[in-house]
Amino acid sequence: NSWSDWTAAGAGTFTLSSESLAEAPLAAGNADFFVTANTNTLVVTSTGTCFSATLNDMLSRSVQIELDQDVHHPYEFGLLGKDHVKMTGNSFMDSFDSSDPAKSTGGLYAPSKAQGNITVATMSTDPSSAIHGAGNSTVRGDLQTAAGGGLQSGGNFAYTGTLSHDLDVDFSDVTVPWTLSPPFSTSLSIKNKKTSQTISLSGDTDLEYGSIQVSGGSLTITGSGRLRIYVDGSTHVSGQGEIVIDNSAPGNDIQVELYVNGHTQFTGLVLGSQIASDLAILGTPNCTHIQYAGKSDYVGTVYAPQANFHVSGQGGMVGAAVGKEIHMTGQGDFHYDEHLGTITSGDAGDYDLISWIEL
Repeated sequence: NSWSDWTAAGAGTFTLSSESLAEAPLAAGNADFFVTANTNTLVVTSTGTCFSATLNDMLSRSVQIELDQDVHHPYEFGLLGKDHVKMTGNSFMDSFDSSDPAKSTGGLYAPSKAQGNITVATMSTDPSSAIHGAGNSTVRGDLQTAAGGGLQSGGNFAYTGTLSHDLDVDFSDVTVPWTLSPPFSTSLSIKNKKTSQTISLSGDTDLEYGSIQVSGGSLTITGSGRLRIYVDGSTHVSGQGEIVIDNSAPGNDIQVELYVNGHTQFTGLVLGSQIASDLAILGTPNCTHIQYAGKSDYVGTVYAPQANFHVSGQGGMVGAAVGKEIHMTGQGDFHYDEHLGTITSGDAGDYDLISWIEL
């Protein structure tokens, strides 16, 4: 953001020069250094020049590097697997855009405005079944594998787009964005169907639990603010139990980030707003299994690159998912919200080196 001592040399381009190189035991004017940095293309070119008394000539060396910001779009694809992706149920997969009234209704999926822009992708190089499609599953969009990956299809599986084999993406581990305070001696347990608990937000809040078990009754989250929950052990919502995020009520504006460190399984997780960007399940490297088996759709995102993510039962999903392996075996459909592709993670102030060449 600040280019101290640099000179603007055009839109987004800056230069820096120096004739005082302390490392060069030469008189001023016999050695100089010149740098051009283009903040649009993120290309930096550096040239150093000095006089050689032995050769009685000027010596010069130029190096050019290309950078990229250390950010990525975790939900660029509808379904992204680090390993295999298996679709063996009866799911119809398509897309919509919650930010575009022409491609959604009030930000919600509408069949009449559905799009065919979902991509089911995997970094698997398995030549026989990087992607496995069977049953009555249909993908209204593209399939993509890493180089060498193949498609195994059977039953009535179909896709409407293209199949390519050039995927190359990185998977960043999930880190909890605040300092945790172990031991995690507090656990949340609701087992009686007549029992309910409420978390009332009045601003951004961070909570830590040893485990969450809701097998009867309900946990309701209400109010306004961002709620970040870390669960050190297992997270199970089963039977008649449910977690309700009540952000559809007037005045309620809630975003929930659930950081899970252990085995995670849901049968009842209700997002009142029905906007997928309001709910994220984030699996740490210790989380190896996440399953959704509810009767209604799971609305939200899942990012858990070390976990097998399994959607089964009658419910489908609205949002986007990243996992180690993706299994879609249920009866429900999958609707990718294209707007999620604009979400970024990482630090825009950090840069990765893409290329380095001598000129």
